[in-house]
Amino acid sequence: MENIGAMLKQINDRLHAQADATLKENGLTFTQARVLRYLHRAGGQASQKALGDYLEVAHPTIVGIVSRLEREGFVTCSTGVADRRSKVVCLTAKAVAIRDCMDQSIRKTEQRLVAGLSQEEVDQLRGLLTRLHRNLE
Repeated sequence: MENIGAMLKQINDRLHAQADATLKENGLTFTQARVLRYLHRAGGQASQKALGDYLEVAHPTIVGIVSRLEREGFVTCSTGVADRRSKVVCLTAKAVAIRDCMDQSIRKTEQRLVAGLSQEEVDQLRGLLTRLHRNLE
């Protein structure tokens, strides 16, 4: 039997690949969709630093992700008002328009992921995964 870390990695890789395939029709990758979802939850805008912290990626990586989203018309960027060194990333109407599609895709994937599990088992799994995550912080 595989160790837990390897199993989680395999599950993550499959989820990532399936999400990329599904999101491709909207011109997005899984990581780009995560940025858009974060911005939706943050009221439509956030600093580039906050996005990098959320994704747990280095500054150059988030710059590349945001640049591609901007080039495709999903976000706009501006200089921060309070701190001119910071960059503020804002959703565009194009990004807002595909939110329901992204949410529906996530729900479908989640349903497939927990198919055959009772609600009690899903709740237990969520609790265990939360504890695993905290253990690594």
